[in-house]
Amino acid sequence: MTVLLMSILVVVLALQKKDLQAENAKLRQEQNFPKISDWVPLMERTAIDGRRVRIGQSDAGRQIILLFTTKCEHCVASLPFIAEIARSATEGGVEMIGVTPEESRADIAAFMQQHKLDFPVVSIQDNKELGLLHFRMSPTFLVLSRYGRVEHVKVGRITSDEDAFGVVAASRKKDLPAAAKREEGQ
Repeated sequence: MTVLLMSILVVVLALQKKDLQAENAKLRQEQNFPKISDWVPLMERTAIDGRRVRIGQSDAGRQIILLFTTKCEHCVASLPFIAEIARSATEGGVEMIGVTPEESRADIAAFMQQHKLDFPVVSIQDNKELGLLHFRMSPTFLVLSRYGRVEHVKVGRITSDEDAFGVVAASRKKDLPAAAKREEGQ
C-alpha cells in the first residue's frame, strides 16, 4: 500500500513539474516581446534618407514601427505585405518608420530602393535603445498611439492579407482617452 501511494505521489509530482516547466518557458518567452500598453521611449533620429523622425510620439496620430533587418529571410518573405502596410498607412494618415540595427546606410538605402519601400528608416546600433524598442525578433510590427503606447504587436513573418490587415486595422482605431497620454518625464 505504501509503495502504491508513493508511486502515485511521484507521478503527480512529475506532472506538476512538467506543467511548471512549460509555464516558465512561456513566461521567459513573453518577457522578450513587447506587450500591449508598454511605452516606447521618445527617440528623435535622422532617417537614412535625411528625414527627421520621432519614434514614440507623432503629431499625425498613430505610428507603425517596423523592426527589421535587410538580411532577415522572414523580413524579405514579408516584403509584399510590408509594402502594402506602408501604402495603406500613408493613405490613412498613419506614420510608418522602419528601425534596423544595421550600420551600412548604403545597403539599407539600396534595399529600400530595390523593394520600392518609401518610408523612413533609422539605423540604431545601441543595444540599450534596441532593447527599449523590444527588438528581439524580426520582423516585428508595433502600432503605437500618438503618445508612444503600444496598441498592437505582430511578431514574425507576415504570411497573409489577414496578418497585414490586422496591423493596418489596429493603426486606424480611435484614440484612447486623454488618460492614456504619456506622463511628463516618461
